[in-house]
Amino acid sequence: MKTNLHRLILLLFFGLISHVSGVPNVAKPKPQHRLRVGDELQLSVFQEPGLSKLLIIDREGKVLVPKIKKAISLFGLTREEAAEMIRSAYADGFLKYPQVDLKITKIFREFVEVSGQVMKAGPVEIPIRGNLDLFTALTRAGGVTVFANTDAIKLKPLVGANETFTLAEVQGEKGKRLLKSGDQIMVGKNRVADTAVSVEGRVAKPGLVLIPKGGNLDLASAIVGAGGLAPDADPSRIELISTDGGKSSLFSDAAILRGSAGKILLEGGDRVLIRQSPFVGLGITVKGAVSKREFMPFPLNGKLTLKAALTGAGLSDLARKKKVEVTRGGKTMRFNMKATKSEVWLQPGDAIRVQK
Repeated sequence: MKTNLHRLILLLFFGLISHVSGVPNVAKPKPQHRLRVGDELQLSVFQEPGLSKLLIIDREGKVLVPKIKKAISLFGLTREEAAEMIRSAYADGFLKYPQVDLKITKIFREFVEVSGQVMKAGPVEIPIRGNLDLFTALTRAGGVTVFANTDAIKLKPLVGANETFTLAEVQGEKGKRLLKSGDQIMVGKNRVADTAVSVEGRVAKPGLVLIPKGGNLDLASAIVGAGGLAPDADPSRIELISTDGGKSSLFSDAAILRGSAGKILLEGGDRVLIRQSPFVGLGITVKGAVSKREFMPFPLNGKLTLKAALTGAGLSDLARKKKVEVTRGGKTMRFNMKATKSEVWLQPGDAIRVQK
């Protein structure tokens, strides 16, 4: 009797385990937006056009709706909860069976301003569902530049007294200080900032280039002082970031070396940024009646014409310029290079075949 009972218990136990393990994982629904100050809502009531209104949640978290004298608090509610709150207000003697529709037309974004010697000065958004601390705000601004005074990172809160932190403190426990919308983080200059320019990224010798005492330093000289562009640099996008961290200008290598851009005078604290070309490692293939039937690297500036590619591959004597095929994304285009007058621009991954 006991043996049968034990078997029954075991069967029930394993049956339960099998049942539970067979239940598919159901994704948890995403949390709904909780209304906050500055959010905009469109109110409409069925068969009551006079009650339609655009609502903006005020600083107290409340809104005024038509025909209701007392402001209604919606702060922290979901859209459905807010609609029910307004419906209850109308149902309390004004309308018998109100049908309220509430749509969120604009979610107010909250920001902290980060300025001065950071890589990306400007507003840093506070997450809609979450917080933003001092360390994260500085990280999202790209961190500090080489010209930053790391002993004096200032926090100017919208409400309250100003505070000063070192970079080490921001990276430690004090960096967990939560920020509010309207707070400002300001990173000042160090002593080197007035006497040097920073050349960063894909150059032979990245680092500081000193401004001559009693003299000037132009953009071309700064790049030469950093050893010139590295072989994998993007020559079409050389960025000059002014000392205030806010203004940025783009120039090509040609405009700097052979144009007026190279004569732009730099100020202490300016940064020159040269990134790696996005075309590094990309190229095209050339086959058929050419002397170099192989992979051809794409120019680092991203500009390559069919004519230049054929010249680089070396057309053979048997080549038929009237029959040149370019295959891109599974589609083949045919060109008569003797008749084509306009430039045919290539893209990385193109496959060229020259017929005999």
